Order: sequence, then C-alpha cells, then structure tokens
Amino acid sequence: KTECTGSGHLTVRKSYGQPLSAFALDSRNAAGQIGGVAFYAEGLVALGVTACLASTKKISTFGGRSYQGTQSWTGVATGQPLTVPPLSSFVGHAAAVPQENGMIDNKNIQQAWDTFQQYGVASTPISPPVLASWQRSLQHGIDVERNATTLLKEGELHRLKLQHSPFLYASRLAIREGQERLNDTQSMIILADPQGVILETAGDPRAIDAGQDIRLQNGGRWDEASIGTNAIGTAIMLNAPVQIHAVEHFCNEVKKWTCAAAPVTDPRDQRLLGVVDISGPADTFYPQSLAHAIAISRQVEALLAHEMEVEHEGVLHYFLAKRFSGLNDTSIALSHSGKVLYATSRALQELRRRCPRLLDSQRGRLDVGQEVIGDTLTGFIESIEGLIPGARCEPVVDRKLLGYILILPSVSQPTH
Repeated sequence: KTECTGSGHLTVRKSYGQPLSAFALDSRNAAGQIGGVAFYAEGLVALGVTACLASTKKISTFGGRSYQGTQSWTGVATGQPLTVPPLSSFVGHAAAVPQENGMIDNKNIQQAWDTFQQYGVASTPISPPVLASWQRSLQHGIDVERNATTLLKEGELHRLKLQHSPFLYASRLAIREGQERLNDTQSMIILADPQGVILETAGDPRAIDAGQDIRLQNGGRWDEASIGTNAIGTAIMLNAPVQIHAVEHFCNEVKKWTCAAAPVTDPRDQRLLGVVDISGPADTFYPQSLAHAIAISRQVEALLAHEMEVEHEGVLHYFLAKRFSGLNDTSIALSHSGKVLYATSRALQELRRRCPRLLDSQRGRLDVGQEVIGDTLTGFIESIEGLIPGARCEPVVDRKLLGYILILPSVSQPTH
C-alpha cells in the first residue's frame, strides 16, 4: 500500500515491508530506493531527505491515483503493491548505491576495478552501467593514465555557446537557485552540450580551480571517447541520470572526483540539448548530488517549455497581423526550430508541391538540418529560400529570434 503522511513525506511499503523514502526534486518528480534498488519516479512528489539516489524508472501513479503536480498532501491511498524491477533492468541510475551510513563502498568498487584491469571482467558486483562504460572506454583506447581531456579552441567554444544559447539561458536561471545549495560542498555545476563539451561552470571557486588540472572547465571534452567513464559522458550515452563516484571513473586522475549528471531534453521533440552535472572532490561526497542535478535539469526543461510557448504566441500574433494586412494564404508560421505553428491546407499542399522532402510530416517541422537551425538566423533563411525559388522567409524578432514567416510564391491563376 502507499501511505501519505505528514506534510508531503511519502512512505511506500512493499508486501514484505521494506520502506521507501522519497524526496522532492521539483513539482513533478521524486527519487528514492527500495530493496537496494534506486529509482526515479516521475509524477509524484514527496519531501524529506535520503541518501538514496535516482534511476530512470518512471512511475506516474500510486494506488491508482496520480499525484502529478501536487506539492504537499496528506491522507492514505491504497492500491496494488509497488513493483520495482531488478537493478540490472534500469537504463541509468545512481551507479554507487550508498550504504546505510550514507557512504560509498569504495573498497569493493576498487576490487572490481582491479579485476577489470587484469581480466576485463568485474569480480565483485558492480553497477551494470559503470561496467558497460568501462568496456566502452577500453574500446575507445582510453589510457587510464590520461591525466586530462582535450580542450576546444576559444573560437570553437564561442560558436558552440551561440548554437546552444537557449539551453544556456534557461540553465543560468535554474542554476541561480541551485548554487545556493552547493555552499560548503566544494562542488560546481557544469553545463555541457550533447557531445560532452563543457560550455559553462559555476559554483565553489575551489572546485572550479581544481577542475582545471584535468580540464574540467569551459571547452573541455567530457564524452566517453575523450576521457572514459565520467558522469557527463555516461549520462549522454545512457540518455539518463547517472552518478559516477571516485574509483568508478576510468582515468586515474579523474578518480579524485565525484560527479552526477542528468540530461536536459527539448520539450518539443525530446532531443538531447545538453547535460547538467554536479562535480566535486571525492572526499567531499555530497549524497544528494544526483537528485540535485535531476532537479536542475527538470527546472531547465520547464523553463524551456514556458519560453517556447511565449515565442510561439509572439510568432502567431505577428502572423495574424500580417494576414490582416494582406498576406496571402500560402504563408506559413514557423518556430525558430522550423516547427509549423500555423498553415492552411493550401499552404502545406503548395509546400509539398514545390519541395516534397522539406516538410517532415511526422514531426510537423521543416527538415533543413539541425546544424542549420542551431547555427545562425541567416543560415536558416538562406537554406529555405535556396530550396524554394521565389519564396521569402521573414524572421520574427522581439529582442531575440522568435520564429519565421515563410511566404511561398503566389500560385498563378489560370487564364480563360
């Protein structure tokens, strides 16, 4: 049964009586552990603190009732026992599940690492995602003695920041609150792009300075192919939250750190936008770092979703004003990512006639290539106008790019 007690504290008891403590990540999510298995539940909220971290198991209802969006509640809901699959079935989770005293069992993990180094297998139980990442690191030819990752040139980093500016803007807003929770933890928050390149860092100056020794800094490449097992790169590979603690890292110099990362996805199409990571010295292990990273990533996604709605409204208001002033009915309102916001059936028919492959009907957007959409305003306009001779693509700007109005050439009327 499920028990809702106090002011939002949740206790779930399976049929064999093992308790699950969950704590709030935001207004939609919670995380906890039951029977030694970490999980991430989406669609419910509970308050309280626990060292148990998160995986990607999603649970939207308990006892037949949904608590989505509820911030605090009391009472009792009864229903079917909660079923939690084995740890190995999860895509991603807290790699090192803390012991009862909240500490990580580094001795067993070190033993597993030593055996893996010799024989390519782990002698003691090790998280499946970590073991798989170690194996991938071997396949990439990563040297365990590699003392730092590679660094992008300043110009390339600047281009990436421009390309990922919506992700960075929303993340900065979310990080303002998150930084306060990192006081005295000697940790920093890291924002990385979908390829694992660090775009920005914030947090404890001691951690930021120490990170430069291994190039855990702006421009550093933290994909698995560059530096082996680490939270940023492994979270990208799994597309799921993950914590990598100390000896679970592949390279020896990186083993001095503990890191937790959570992906941020685009609310429009679930495309990976980047990763939020919390990193700090291994000897200052922060048990809630994974839950904290997930909370920030969810907040970033919520901010992006809100910003997207505001942008779409701006484009549609501009489009309607143009229609009232005589814009033809073969015009199409587009978001800045190329999504069709409004078009008449005649406009879509004309678009398909002039450029059959341009419209991705399943995704409802113009397929001009993600690198073009994410690069520059000029690049998108030139691509569209080059694909459709005679077409005109107008940007809709209100302090920033909101979207476009695609004006197709008027269809010639037959003469009699």
